[in-house]
Amino acid sequence: WYHGHITKKEAYNLLMTVGQVCSFLVRPSDNTPGDYSLFFRTNDIIQRFKISPTSNNQ
Repeated sequence: WYHGHITKKEAYNLLMTVGQVCSFLVRPSDNTPGDYSLFFRTNDIIQRFKISPTSNNQ
């Protein structure tokens, strides 16, 4: 589920071509070092969510 440094477009393509409904992946954020992006597939829609550590890095 963790895919390292792939682009946003690669994440979308991977989930739409290889992934099934309810599949997801996580990759590092391009814009905010230390944050991550969660991509989640629902039917033919990919939703993206930002994951940020808390102030004590949890």
